[in-house]
Amino acid sequence: MNTSDKRLIKIGLIVVFAAMVFTAWWIYYQKYKPIQDAIKEQQAELQTSFDGFVDLNGNPVALDAADGKVKVVTHWATWCPQCLTDWKVVQEVSKEVDLGRVVFIAVNRKEPVYTIQSYLNEYQLSLIDGVTVVVDSDDRHYGMVGGYTMPETVIYNQDGKNVEQIRTTLSKEVLLEAINKQLQE
Repeated sequence: MNTSDKRLIKIGLIVVFAAMVFTAWWIYYQKYKPIQDAIKEQQAELQTSFDGFVDLNGNPVALDAADGKVKVVTHWATWCPQCLTDWKVVQEVSKEVDLGRVVFIAVNRKEPVYTIQSYLNEYQLSLIDGVTVVVDSDDRHYGMVGGYTMPETVIYNQDGKNVEQIRTTLSKEVLLEAINKQLQE
């Protein structure tokens, strides 16, 4: 077998491998991706109630998701440096919106209450009006909304439907725009 034959065999193997990868991707994209997306959408709509969650004092948090208020649900953790930026944005925005029409919920991901309290005290975040801190010790809510970034913010409309997920660090402008869009509908 000469060099040119070996080269043709290598090219043929590369083409066959590329075709197999493309076929696997196509099957996934056509068959399984829509199913996974539909499951995530159903899960997000199912988990619009906060029954079973507790605040920092261990009190049950049971907010009616369809109470006519826009809900801003931010998932955060003390180990996430960008989450501090989100906290500051939420603090600013909470001063500018009608807290009778908008509720802010900060869902902590799987950390002990003493860690959460220390963090909130260190950064003077414990006294933000209109923000309920929820302890999600088993990361249930984050999983139910299909979360995959940190921080991640979910906007619920007045009917309790998940209408937007912001999968990046918040800015005041982006958050106000998302809230105002829901208040106008």
